Amino acid sequence: MLSYFDFRRTTGTALFFALSVILITKPGAADAAQSRTADELVALALANNPGPQALSAALVEAEAQMAASGAWPDPVLAWAVAPNTLDSEPLGDRHVLSLSQLVPWFGKRALAREQQAHMRDGVAHERTALRLAVETQTRAGHVRWYYLDQALVAITANQALLDDLAAVARSSYAAGRASQQSLLHAELRGVNLQRQSLQLQREKQQVLAQLRALVNSNAELGEAASLPVAPALPPLAELLPSVEAG
Repeated sequence: MLSYFDFRRTTGTALFFALSVILITKPGAADAAQSRTADELVALALANNPGPQALSAALVEAEAQMAASGAWPDPVLAWAVAPNTLDSEPLGDRHVLSLSQLVPWFGKRALAREQQAHMRDGVAHERTALRLAVETQTRAGHVRWYYLDQALVAITANQALLDDLAAVARSSYAAGRASQQSLLHAELRGVNLQRQSLQLQREKQQVLAQLRALVNSNAELGEAASLPVAPALPPLAELLPSVEAG
């Protein structure tokens, strides 16, 4: 007879094996053709996100103002028309023409150029910081998106395996070879998997919404491409000399 503990141990081993197989399986060529890499999402975000674009326009404006900074103030040409006084002969209009030039104090024009240069550099640094923030958020969202996709695939495989095990437990219970507790345990595990699947699907939609906001597009993003494999570390014997020297 299949006891509750035997069924639980068998179910846990099978689920662990299925999860391991799913996680180490790489996507096929058909999935890779419709996938989105992190670099592609970053390129879309930097090209379409309004934040870096606005700062790029502000940087162009600051560059244009560099030529005018530190220049002499524009001369003022004034022309006034007024009537003559009463004791003037004959009465008529009086025209006054004047030309004035404001002379800045020594060093003020150089300070104005320096101030404009600092403002331009500030805008450039702000744009760089914002681009890095957008890239960081986009790459983090892509990693989370890929993880959720793989987790949903694993849960689907585990659900199919658990359904088969539940069918075996149901048949064994009907034949009197297993207790009802084993069947209830299988059904409870199935409900928990469904709950986890709904939670992951909801979190995936939230991540996709954040990515669409970053790339400034409502279009479908496709599927998340697999993450690059981290390079293997050199042997410990090669690392020890550099650590001791440092």
